Amino acid sequence: MKSIPLLPRCFQWIGLLLVLTSLLSKQIANLNFSLFAVLSNQGNFRFINTDAGLTIFLTTSILGLLFISFTKRKQEDEMINSLRLFSWSWSIIISFISFLLITVFVYDSDYLIVMYFPHLILGLFLILFNIQLFKIGRRVGHEE
Repeated sequence: MKSIPLLPRCFQWIGLLLVLTSLLSKQIANLNFSLFAVLSNQGNFRFINTDAGLTIFLTTSILGLLFISFTKRKQEDEMINSLRLFSWSWSIIISFISFLLITVFVYDSDYLIVMYFPHLILGLFLILFNIQLFKIGRRVGHEE
């Protein structure tokens, strides 16, 4: 079986640190900076004054979740790869159902919740993967 290219284990701690940093940056209010925007209400391809706290939050949290999601486990085998595939499949299905419901029922500026879509996929993957891993660990523990 072809192995999945994953990050070394130290990236799990870096990812956790980035997620915690993002939660702290979320608390920073009114951190206004001039940032380059490709698309905005103030015009396209120009510098605008905006709340950089949200940008920092989204960037650090998505990087942290990516690092945690794509890090090798202590023991990598076919069972872990199977659990990883199962978790990815269900996280994608649930995320796209949520995305479709948001598209149908949410309008105007509240539609900005769509920018949390990658966070939902990665968060669901991590939850489902760890639940399945916990179930496997309990099952193996009872057989011994």
